[in-house]
Amino acid sequence: MQVYALTTQSLLETLDLFLTREAAEAELREILHDEPDWKDVLRVVPIELDERDVSPN
Repeated sequence: MQVYALTTQSLLETLDLFLTREAAEAELREILHDEPDWKDVLRVVPIELDERDVSPN
């Protein structure tokens, strides 16, 4: 299963996870509308989730 993370460019902090790229990019656009100087700080990256590594909690 693939999800999309809204994260910092350095990948040190993930702000949120989304089920679709469109939802993640919409959130990014909304943030950049309010904080245009963050355009070089945030990005959307795909993440492949491996069911074997998912915590039951």
